[in-house]
Amino acid sequence: MDRTKNDDNKYIAATLFAAAALILISTFFPPAAIAATFMLAYVVAMRGTLGIVAAVIVFAAGCLLDVKTAAFLAAAFLPVALAAGIVIKKKLRMRHSVMITSAATLTGAVAAFGVLWLFTGLGPIDYLVNSLGSYLGTISDRSVGILYQSSRFLDMIMGAISQEAILSTPTSEAIIIMQEQTRESFNLSLVNAVLTYALLTGLLIFVITRVFVKKKRKVVSVPSFSALTLPPRFWLAYLLSYIFTLIGANSGWPSFEIAAITIGGVYGFVFTVQALSFLDYLYKRRKMQTAVRVLLHVVVTMFVGNLLVWVGLFENIAGLRKRLDTEGGTLL
Repeated sequence: MDRTKNDDNKYIAATLFAAAALILISTFFPPAAIAATFMLAYVVAMRGTLGIVAAVIVFAAGCLLDVKTAAFLAAAFLPVALAAGIVIKKKLRMRHSVMITSAATLTGAVAAFGVLWLFTGLGPIDYLVNSLGSYLGTISDRSVGILYQSSRFLDMIMGAISQEAILSTPTSEAIIIMQEQTRESFNLSLVNAVLTYALLTGLLIFVITRVFVKKKRKVVSVPSFSALTLPPRFWLAYLLSYIFTLIGANSGWPSFEIAAITIGGVYGFVFTVQALSFLDYLYKRRKMQTAVRVLLHVVVTMFVGNLLVWVGLFENIAGLRKRLDTEGGTLL
């Protein structure tokens, strides 16, 4: 027993050390903080209150190199690391756990935007647009011209601008136009992107962290991926909310265009997961191995990802899995 406990302590200590190293690296390469977040969620799940204190200290270590970046990363990732560890340790049901971790991810994103404003006086969109302008100002006029031609390609195809006009646009004007294009794109898609990010991150950090904790501790049981299903009338909630936002957008009501895009994107993500779960169910019926199923999911998502939304929607409406599980296993 003591030997097992000592082994656990050594493994957790090594995980903390690796997480601390990644946080320090993240002050130069921010994506490294993502891996550290999963590690710290594991530590919290294994050690509870002590793990929470350790996670806070690890993120604080980044301040030794860069206070601003460390504060931003801590605001973005510490809430979800703590939430994931706590729900796994408390063995909450998967549905409740993912809701909590997704909410924590969303809270972290909002907190990170607040830290960004505190240090720069800019919101996320203005900061990204200004950063783009600064970058474009450091590269050659030829490179800016190539990027500008690419950004106006659809306008040229639609006849909104001629190729000659594009080629004759001064570099400074091209940069301003690309900045405005970026601003418009982010204004329409930022909310959708943040909510989808929250849902995906909340799901992944719970599922992945639980897998590693399961090797050392008892964890809540979860259904297999092929058994994941949405509530039977989930499609109706989507339909009603989407129709309402479309009416508002077509009527010129403020912000309803963004709301329609957001609802379409978030529900689209959920129905895509439903579709992949249904396909996994079909693959299992054909006795396919896990590696083959995962490969098929990747290929299908890459090449016909947009169709998965409709597959998931139809499966939710028709309850195809229930029909296939009836006597004879037929859809008819």
